Amino acid sequence: MKRFDSFKVFYKDRLNFYLLNITILAYLLSFVWLIIKDFVHTNINVLHYNIYFGFDIIAPWYWLILLPVLFLLGSILNTLLAWYYFSRKTSWSQFLISTSFLLSLAIFFYLFNILNYNL
Repeated sequence: MKRFDSFKVFYKDRLNFYLLNITILAYLLSFVWLIIKDFVHTNINVLHYNIYFGFDIIAPWYWLILLPVLFLLGSILNTLLAWYYFSRKTSWSQFLISTSFLLSLAIFFYLFNILNYNL
């Protein structure tokens, strides 16, 4: 029970509260956008667009699902480490939570742009 009480204290911190909620919202929006957007399930899907070369990374369709899942696992790991370090080193905890926040925004904008290119 003590572990859950420490998570409540961790979650009630103002910075952690806002960043965790925005992170969760960004991942939810990413997966909703992935479900709503109808993309072609072929072996040739665009994963990266460069203004100099155009489409430069092409992979099978399941990579569009695998990348957000890997980013989500990284964010969960960062959140658990931030919870662990919250009572020891608050600055490390805030850095890890901020990293999770940035990962979630990066994957949201990545999916938004790439799924628009794949039409």
